[in-house]
Amino acid sequence: MAGKGFDTEVRPWRDDPAQRWTVDVVRRMVPGHAAIKAFEAELAIEAGPLGGENDGWGCFTLKDLP
Repeated sequence: MAGKGFDTEVRPWRDDPAQRWTVDVVRRMVPGHAAIKAFEAELAIEAGPLGGENDGWGCFTLKDLP
């Protein structure tokens, strides 16, 4: 996903660091149902072959946009 211009962070999973990893993917976008569903589908395509799955998303507001 980093090669697609998203910010990513990979770190060991807190409950089982020897076996699992968590990846945070940040995409700056205007939130909307269709856009979020499309992005979740894209994440599933990337994570699926690695045994990964989407477990949720969050939304943060920015006061000053560039």
